[in-house]
Amino acid sequence: MKKLLLLLLSVFVFVSCSDEIPEEKVPVKSGRTVLAYLISNNKSGSLDKYLKQNLVDMYSGLSQTTDSCTLLVYYRPYDGDADGLEGPSLLQYNSDGKGNINNRRSLQGGDLNPSRVIAEAYCSPYIEKNHNATDMKTMERVLDQMVKLSPSTNYGIIFGSHGTSWMPGNEIAARSFGDDAGYNINIPEMAETLETVFSDRQLDFVLFDACMMATAEVCYEFKDVTDYLIGAVVETHVYGHPYDIVLPKLYQKDVPYGDICKDYIDYSRQLGAWGTCAAVDCSKMDELADWVGANLDVYSDKLLPLDMDDVQQYGVGSFKYFSLDVVDFFKTLNDGETPEGLDNLMNNLIIAKEGLFGDNYKVVDILKLDEDRFCGIGMYIPYRVNNSKWNSYYETLSWYKAVGWDRFKTLLTTNQ
Repeated sequence: MKKLLLLLLSVFVFVSCSDEIPEEKVPVKSGRTVLAYLISNNKSGSLDKYLKQNLVDMYSGLSQTTDSCTLLVYYRPYDGDADGLEGPSLLQYNSDGKGNINNRRSLQGGDLNPSRVIAEAYCSPYIEKNHNATDMKTMERVLDQMVKLSPSTNYGIIFGSHGTSWMPGNEIAARSFGDDAGYNINIPEMAETLETVFSDRQLDFVLFDACMMATAEVCYEFKDVTDYLIGAVVETHVYGHPYDIVLPKLYQKDVPYGDICKDYIDYSRQLGAWGTCAAVDCSKMDELADWVGANLDVYSDKLLPLDMDDVQQYGVGSFKYFSLDVVDFFKTLNDGETPEGLDNLMNNLIIAKEGLFGDNYKVVDILKLDEDRFCGIGMYIPYRVNNSKWNSYYETLSWYKAVGWDRFKTLLTTNQ
C-alpha cells in the first residue's frame, strides 16, 4: 500500500484541510463507525456541488450525536476543486457527543459550507492525484485505510455517486456504480472488494445514494457482505439523503431503518422530487432466490406471453424494463393474486419501504409509480428485452445462477 501524503496547513487558512490524521495507534472502539465513499469526478462535474452539500450535512448531523463517534469520508473531487481538495482525500471527523468535532466547537449557521467543513477535517490527500476511485484495488486500499484509522466493532458505509444497478459498466458510456472520469465498477467486483475488506469485520449496512440499487440482483451480490442494504429501485434525484437528519440515526445500535426510508421520502416530497427507498435484509436473499426459481417453473407457460407493460417497472428511457417489481410480476402471472408464500417472504425481506406515488411524483417526470404495486425491490426478466449486452452479462450474475434462469433461455429466445 502506498503511503498517504499528510497535508499540513494553518488552521487559519480555510481553503483546505486543517490538520493531519493522527498517527498514534487507535484502540478498537465499541460501536459503529460510519464511512462514506463519495465520487464526484464525473466529466461534467454535475455531482460535485450536491455531494459537497451531502458532506456538509453529514458534518451537521455528526455534530448532533450524543455519543462519541467517528465519520470517515473518502472524497474524490471534480478536477479543479475550489473547496480545498487538491485530489482524492480522506477526511476524518471525530465527535465527542457534546457538540465538538475534532476537538473544536462544531461549525454552525453560515460557517456550514464545503470549504469550512473540509478545513475542519483531519485530512490526508493521496499522492496520486488522478487515481481511479472505481478501480477494485484502489477501492480496497481506501476502505482498508479507513477501517485502520478507526478500528471499530462494526461499521456502516454510504456510497454516493452515479449508479445503474446490476447493468454492466464500461470505461465511458455506462456505469454500474460510480463515475470517476467515465470509469466505474461492476456490482460483483464491488461486492468482492467489500468482502475482502470486511471479511473479519461487521458491516451492518450499505446505503446506496445512487440510482437503481434496490434490486434483487444487487442485494444478492451483497448478501455475504452486509446485513442490510438501503437503496432506491428507481433513479434518484441529485440531492441525496438529508444527512443532517439521517446520520445520527445511523450510529444507533439498532438502526431505525423505517425512519431512514421515511426521512428520505419526506425530504424528496419537500423538494418536489420523486423517490423510493427500501431497506433489505440481505440474509433473506437466498430464500427469495429459491422462491423465485420454484415459481418460475409454476408459471413458465406464461413467461413468454406476458406483456411487460402490464407489470410495474422501474426504468426510464434507455433503462426501461431493466427491473420489474418482484411481487407485481408474480401477481400478473397469477391473474392478479399474490402467489402463496410470497407476502410472508417479502415481509421478512423488506424491513422498511417508502415511496412517492401517483401523477405528482413521476420519476424524471415520466414514470408513474403505483403504491399498490410497489414491494420495494425489483428484478430483471432476461431475454424478454432485446438487449444482447444486458442478457449476456446477466448470465454472469450470482442471482441469475441462483434462480436458475438458464432453464428458460431457450423458451424465451425461441421467437427472437
